[in-house]
Amino acid sequence: MAMHMTELFDTTIEQLYNIFTTKDLVQQFSISPAVLEAEKGGKFQIFDGNITGEYIESLTNKNIVMKWRCGNCQKVCY
Repeated sequence: MAMHMTELFDTTIEQLYNIFTTKDLVQQFSISPAVLEAEKGGKFQIFDGNITGEYIESLTNKNIVMKWRCGNCQKVCY
């Protein structure tokens, strides 16, 4: 089963894009090491490996689609 979520953020598109694609910002947010390949088809790993995923679509400062998987559950979120 897949879960699809849409979130609204009170920030600029540029800031939000950077938060999800810049390793230092992701590590500040998660307070843990992160591995990022912030490009279409690239993988990511955050929260000490408890969250893994893939960048499905990435248009700089315009659009980002990510697939997330929780390490201790079977749900995948887009």
